[in-house]
Amino acid sequence: SVRSKALACQQAEHQYANMPCGIMDQFISAMAEAGNILLIDCRDLSCELVPFTEPSLRVVVCNSNVRHELSGSEYPARRAACHAAAAAMGKKSLREATLDDIQKHAPCMTEVEVRRARHVVGEIARTQEAVRALKAKDYNAFGRLMTASHASLRDDYEVSCAELDELVEAALEVKGVKGSRMTGGGFGGCTVTLV
Repeated sequence: SVRSKALACQQAEHQYANMPCGIMDQFISAMAEAGNILLIDCRDLSCELVPFTEPSLRVVVCNSNVRHELSGSEYPARRAACHAAAAAMGKKSLREATLDDIQKHAPCMTEVEVRRARHVVGEIARTQEAVRALKAKDYNAFGRLMTASHASLRDDYEVSCAELDELVEAALEVKGVKGSRMTGGGFGGCTVTLV
């Protein structure tokens, strides 16, 4: 099946490239369809195609020309901090946590673990809100969520870089731009802007 192929590709990255990556890139490559945004639930690996066919809007991809290397220590360190934060809260994963849980258990976590957990829990909420905004065709709200996501990736997850931040800031100054954020694993790469 298409899902099995995507999972096999993820397993190859884990075993042969020594990269403990998630499933997003593989699922999008295997299951995306034109005119839709793919919502992926990483807990049960279910997917939902969310229509995105507004003819007046475009998604603009800008390359920062900063090459990112995800097989270094940064990505695995973030995963480890998220697992440690979940464990400190007695949760199987951050998917089960709330912002109140993070605040309550903050004394049991490092400052970095708190920030990583706050990003993940906030990003889950932003993603759910973004799907509702898309279904309601509220592209202004969707754009605001994109920009909030970038701020969290920059400040709490700390995977942005000066070049990505400058691209987002420049995009947000352009009339008609609804939102902008970095995309991918961070530490370079591209931004996506809704205009």
